[in-house]
Amino acid sequence: MDPLVPPPGSRGVSQILSDVRARLQRVAPVEAFKELKEPSVAGVDTPTFLVDIRTQDAREREGGIEGAVVVERGILEWCFDPRSEQRLPIVDRYDLRVILFSDDGDVSR
Repeated sequence: MDPLVPPPGSRGVSQILSDVRARLQRVAPVEAFKELKEPSVAGVDTPTFLVDIRTQDAREREGGIEGAVVVERGILEWCFDPRSEQRLPIVDRYDLRVILFSDDGDVSR
């Protein structure tokens, strides 16, 4: 095996991110507000949470968001996996709708 040639079937981080991003739904701030305020009116029939993944410094500098669940980006997946021992108490099912809020959208893309 050539150590400079990617293993067969492997994918680089750019490809992995591209595949995941293709399945994400982007929500404009106004739409997110509607969904969170009145989910049934917005056509959402599952529990929906706004998750603030900004750093503590950013939240202190820019202010928090009332009602948002605050989760550091590095542990997000564990907090929202119902099988994880580190899951949040609100994560008791598999159909939660999670709207991520970050500084500029790059982290949540």
